[in-house]
Amino acid sequence: MHSPEANERVESIMSNGLEVVRRTTVEGDPDKALIVIGIPHGGDYEQFLEVHPEVVEQFKEDDAMEVVGDFMMLERDNGARKLGESSKRNIKELISGARLKIIEAVNIPRGLLDLNRFKAKSPEETDSSHGKIIDFASSKACIELWHELANIYDLYNNCLNESLAKLNPGDLFIDLHTMNDYSIIKASPLSANLEAIRQYIEDFTNPENRKLPIRLLEIITSFAQDWDEMGIKKGDSIENTEFFNHIKREFEENGIEYGVNAVYPLVPTRMTSRNMLKVRDMAISLDVTIRNLSVDGKSCSVNPELDMDKIEQLGMIIARAALNMVKDAVDPARRRASLQQEKIGKCA
Repeated sequence: MHSPEANERVESIMSNGLEVVRRTTVEGDPDKALIVIGIPHGGDYEQFLEVHPEVVEQFKEDDAMEVVGDFMMLERDNGARKLGESSKRNIKELISGARLKIIEAVNIPRGLLDLNRFKAKSPEETDSSHGKIIDFASSKACIELWHELANIYDLYNNCLNESLAKLNPGDLFIDLHTMNDYSIIKASPLSANLEAIRQYIEDFTNPENRKLPIRLLEIITSFAQDWDEMGIKKGDSIENTEFFNHIKREFEENGIEYGVNAVYPLVPTRMTSRNMLKVRDMAISLDVTIRNLSVDGKSCSVNPELDMDKIEQLGMIIARAALNMVKDAVDPARRRASLQQEKIGKCA
């Protein structure tokens, strides 16, 4: 059950009896900036597997449920939805009359449907939105599941697009993710084979397979390659500059190390790139490492114990950066001073 406050409206978008997408709207002052937060990879998997037992039943091994569950946990952006909730709460607290829309995947396991990849065109296609652990063309039930996942893909992205269409200059879109602390040296290919899934999990959890240096919390703003279709050149930046400058300052003042476009820069094959281009100069993507969210500050890829104090700190950082962005919009002199401070910081 949802218990939204008086100025909040929560919409549950359903598929096959499951809430798959949730849109939370915070009504506020129409003169204030609109802030949209998209969280595509934080969905849970347990209820989805209950409704779709064919995902596990395709495997005959006794430990199939455990292995598939571990895989779903590994692929999920653990802590992303809690960070989105903290950001919303703190933005409402700091910005009087704040307007927000939070679009989040709820019961959509990323291991089966990656909402940040381009939509698959057929059950045989394996390098797009639909996960690789199912042979979707193998049975009638799996083909029906493919079509349901395609429908869920549209439900999420149409909902997000409706919100992005309401943004105007001075507004903000935050594409929010979490990620493992390490890139890995090798990743075994996935397939509809339980042993392949086991090996994939082992690759991502084996300390000896970690690639150094450790990842930093990532701010994503620019393209790693040309994208001729969209008129993009390698290195083009499309972020909300004011928010970018303020959140960097907040991270620095709070002693949080960060990188910019180091791990996951924008590329044509991700929906993040297309979505940010739709609201060019109004968007940013954040990818938070697990150690910035977990109790012991160490990487646990499958099932990290989340630290709500760390999540609250990051939620407040996002909110303060948004507050300062809003203040810049109503005070041109303040904005000029902020930009000048940023230039001085680059020269220091």
